[in-house]
Parts: sequence; structure tokens; C-alpha cells
Amino acid sequence: MFPTTAKTAIQNLINAAPTIDNVRCQSAHQFATTSTLNQFINFQYELVELCPKVYDSIKYLNITTWGPVEEFIQIWSMKYVDSLWKKIQTKNSATCRCVLYEDFIKAAQTSSDTTLLQYLQNNYDPSLCAINTETLYKWHLFLQKPQIKNRITKFLIVGDFSIQLVQHLAKAYLSETRYNSYFEPPTPTSEYPLLIYFDPIFTFTNYSLAQKGFIKTLRNFYKQQFPLLNLDGRQQLFSKKFCESIDLQYSYFALLNGIPLEPSDGITHYDLIIYLSRRGYLLSTRQPYITTAPAPCVITTSTTTIKTTQTTTTTKKPTTTTTTTSKPSTTTATTTTPKPTTTSTSTTTTTTVPSTTTTTIVPSTTTTTGPTPCSTPCCTCPVPLQTVDDICQQLTISPCNENNVIKYDCGLICAMSTKKGSTDPFIFRGSLPVDFTCDASGSYYIGTMSDQVKTIRCS
Repeated sequence: MFPTTAKTAIQNLINAAPTIDNVRCQSAHQFATTSTLNQFINFQYELVELCPKVYDSIKYLNITTWGPVEEFIQIWSMKYVDSLWKKIQTKNSATCRCVLYEDFIKAAQTSSDTTLLQYLQNNYDPSLCAINTETLYKWHLFLQKPQIKNRITKFLIVGDFSIQLVQHLAKAYLSETRYNSYFEPPTPTSEYPLLIYFDPIFTFTNYSLAQKGFIKTLRNFYKQQFPLLNLDGRQQLFSKKFCESIDLQYSYFALLNGIPLEPSDGITHYDLIIYLSRRGYLLSTRQPYITTAPAPCVITTSTTTIKTTQTTTTTKKPTTTTTTTSKPSTTTATTTTPKPTTTSTSTTTTTTVPSTTTTTIVPSTTTTTGPTPCSTPCCTCPVPLQTVDDICQQLTISPCNENNVIKYDCGLICAMSTKKGSTDPFIFRGSLPVDFTCDASGSYYIGTMSDQVKTIRCS
């Protein structure tokens, strides 16, 4: 059902879109064929990133009875909530930073974004890797940092996730207090906070009187009903009215979902709906990682090796000889006066210095596998990277440089994916050129030796 329903419906919506960003957009539907992580990331890239005009025009249109395209993407992303928590719980033994944060550092290295890399290395916040009720809200705020938002590569691959997927999941986990606050009873001279955020719509000039009238009617309905209900009842009513609005005309549905509830961090009416409708699932998925927290991480350090060598040193002083000198017709007796550490009358004295023990500390050394000096660049990699499916026929390969690095570029239209082994899945790398380093063992890798590559695809 997944490939048939999603692929066909999305293709029909794209074909009917009023504006097409580029010809590649017309084939974006092909990535909605299997519900895998790799396909999801490719689908996000092809539709959301490369075709923003198409996406904006269809994201609130329904896929048959499944609901809007945006809802389809949200449901798909929810499959990876558990994987996200594992990435936060699992720590790197060398740094004690969580795998998710380490993935960001590797992504900055892979994309050659030195500004982002320096920021990540110098501004690590341990609370990002401590699992509690605020963890993903802190990740949401972290992703709003200028250094993250102004990165070189917009569609950044973070481990086997994309940064867009991390953003989707982090935004879904804003604090319970935050979401409840929109429905808290007002003071006598105020309104429910949710209703206050509706008010700016009435001053916008890009909405028709009919659209403003729709929002005003909905606002008045909430104002009458909310005082009759408790907190849970108000939230249920809010969700119910959203379900009714799914069948509205596109312009009304888009207007309703786009109402900003907190402009400073980008939370909208739609984000509030997403949380309320999935709160039970989100909280139940997080709970095991709170109750089964691992032991505190301890950074692994190297061991120092001590060598003890016994050395005997013998010192010999030169032989000193005393002689008697005679002048003609005169005999003179010469008196010899002994000097310290020497004996007169042609005797050789040897002084032996007691043996000493010398302790030499030899630091342990860490051997790093990496490019080694060679007669020619990349000569340790006789087997080149295999290229398959160069659809756009724009692939360029730069010569290997003195650092044993080869640059591959799929061109302006295609994006690159890579895989290590024949049975491994392709990992999406984006549309920018990628550096591949030739290792002394004969393998190519991106960024670190753990990210080895044998096959490249441009599609």
C-alpha cells in the first residue's frame, strides 16, 4: 500500500502544481516507494529542498484519505524517534559526547565547513546528551543557533540522518509545560494565550476578508467553549477542530497551520497539533531511555609504559708518570709529591664510579591509520572508486592531490550517494563536491576511517 498510494498520489499533486522549480521536481515522487530511512532522506531532499515552490503548493493537500503531504512526512519521520534517542544515549568513549553530537562534528568535517566545525568543537553543551524531559527542546534551541542555520550545506547529512530529520523530531518534543501554557486559564483581564496568537492575523494585508472571518469565527468558538472545559478538554477540542479543518480548502488549511505561536523559535499552530496528537507515543518512546540510563561515561586514556635499564659507568683517568731529570755534571734529586686520585712512580690509577640505575619513561604512542607518504598521490589505492548510475552525466573527478585526496562532483543537478559494500544501503551525501581520502590500507574514506566508501552514485 505504501509505494502505490504515496507514489501515485504525490506524482499527481506535483503534476498539478502551479509552479515547477525545475524539471527534476517531476521525478521526486519516485523516492516515496519504500518506507526506509535512506528513501525518506532522499525524498526530503528531492521534494522539500530542491523543489520548495512545489512543496509549498502541495504540502497541505491531501494524499487520498491519508491526510496532507506534510502529515505524511511527519508520520514517516516518527519511525526514527527511537533511533534518535539511542544516538543521544550512546556515548563516544574517547570524548563522552553522545553519538548524535559526534555525527554533527563529522558532518561539518565532511562538508569542509570549518566555521561550523570550530563552533561545535568549542561550544559543546553536555545537557544535549543528558536524557530528560528537556533534552530535545535543548536540541531544538541548538538548531536555531546562527552557526547552525548559516552552515555551508543546507541539507546536511548527520550520520545516517539528515539535519532536517533531527529538526522534525526535536520540534515534536517541546516541553509539556510549553504546550500546556497555550491552554492555561487567563487572568481576568486577559485571554487564553492560544487566542492571543490568533489576533495578529487580523492585521495582515495578504489575507482576504473571508479568511480573516474564518479565523475570527474559530477564535470566538474557542473563547466560548474553553471556560467550560479543563486543560485536557481544551486540548481535545483543539485537536478535534483541526481534524475538521483537514477537509477545508487549501488556502484556509494553510492559513490555519501557519499561525505563529512563538516567532522566536518557529513554533506554529501546526506544531502544536502534531504534539497533541502524538504526545502519548512520544513520551512512551522517551521513557525507557530515562529509566534505564547507562553508567556515567568515563573517558578512556592511554597507558604509560615505563622501561628500567641498569647502566654501569666506568671512568678512567689518564696515567700520570713522574720522571727524574739530570743536568750535565750535576745530579739533582727530585722529590715527587702525590696528587689526589693519582699515585706517583709510574703507577696508573683507575677510579670506578658506582653503578647507577637510569629510569627512562617511554610515552605510549597511538598509531593512526591514514595516508602515508608515497611515490605518487593515492598510489596505495590501486582500485578506484566504482561509479554507478551517473544519471546527469556531469560527474567530474579531480586528480589526487598531495594529501591523497580526490574530489568527486556530481554536477549542478545530481546529488551524490555512496555505500561501503555491495550489500550496504546507499548513504545520501548531498549535491556539493565530496572529498575522498586514500588510506594506506588501500581504502577510500570521507572525513574519518569509519566512513569508508567503495561505490558512488550520482542521481
